[in-house]
Amino acid sequence: MHKRSLILFLIFCSLYVIVLAQQEESLIITTYYPSPYGSYVELTAHRMKIGQNYSGSGVTVPNNSLIVEDNIGIRTTNPRATVEINGTLRVEQGSNPGKAVCWKSDNTLGYCSSSVAGDGSCTCN
Repeated sequence: MHKRSLILFLIFCSLYVIVLAQQEESLIITTYYPSPYGSYVELTAHRMKIGQNYSGSGVTVPNNSLIVEDNIGIRTTNPRATVEINGTLRVEQGSNPGKAVCWKSDNTLGYCSSSVAGDGSCTCN
């Protein structure tokens, strides 16, 4: 009788472990910025939304995308425009690498088909 009970107990434990191993787990990480122990070396995400109004809003962010509610500043602490860059910007258009980028008359980006003049102008295609 004791041997039978032990075998039933072991079978029950085995089934319990198998069921537990198949359950889905979720992990919630709470972090604080600035980091209490210094700066972060790396922060990665497949998609991200930034802004007070996006928290719990149900806004869906596509994979490999970033949605920002307000201004973006690069190397500046107080951006005064939608995007403000304190430094240089390099943009390459797939079929025309190395060409300067310009605004076309229809307010889309184009590339300079001529050399850039001293005043920054060019023939924009």
